[in-house]
Formats: sequence, C-alpha cells, structure tokens
Amino acid sequence: MGLKTLIKLEVFDVMANADIEKDATERGFYSTEEIVSRMNVSPDAKMRVSIALDRILRVVASHGVIHAKIDHDTFNKHPTRKCGLNLVSQYFVNKSYCKLGNSYTRPSLMVANPSRRPTMV
Repeated sequence: MGLKTLIKLEVFDVMANADIEKDATERGFYSTEEIVSRMNVSPDAKMRVSIALDRILRVVASHGVIHAKIDHDTFNKHPTRKCGLNLVSQYFVNKSYCKLGNSYTRPSLMVANPSRRPTMV
C-alpha cells in the first residue's frame, strides 16, 4: 500500500527530477521536507504531508525499495532521515514525467479490475 501511494503521489518522479536538476556532487538523498517542497501541496498541509511521507518512506526503505540514511545535522542538532533512489525504485519513475530524458522507466504493474481478472497495464 505504501508503494502504491508513492507511485500515485509521484514521489519517485520528484526525486528523479531533483537528481536531474542538481549537479553530480549534490545528487542522491533528500529529506521529506525537500521532497514535499517540490510537490504541489498547500502551505498549511506541508508539515502533515511531510510526517506521513516520512513514515511511508521508512517502511518502503525497510523493504529495500529505496535507500535511506540518517543525516546528523549539526545546525539543528537532531538527525534527519534522507531517502534516495536505488536500482529498484528507478523502475517506478515515469520517464515521460522527467524533464530531461534519462534511463528511468516504469514497469508494467498489475492492476486489479473488479469486473475482470487482473490485467497488465
């Protein structure tokens, strides 16, 4: 369910576009605040969305779908979880969404149709 939510919210696409926009030395890992700031979220809901997204990303990272690391920020004096794409999560990036062409592609997913058997999309 968490993976489906990340695909519907296009979190993988946002992370891939952030990778494209940064230079090679800054690529890789993003905090939930950085991800939410790139999404179309109202300013009032950003904190709630950031907390919920952090929980979902933590679960998905525990299954090895994305990379996650703890960044010890000396300025705020509290650890921050940062997430990044890995070989598995790159399959969930929509290539047509990315601003510049790259090697990311989204695989066919099984979608349950209540009127018929599950079909490939």
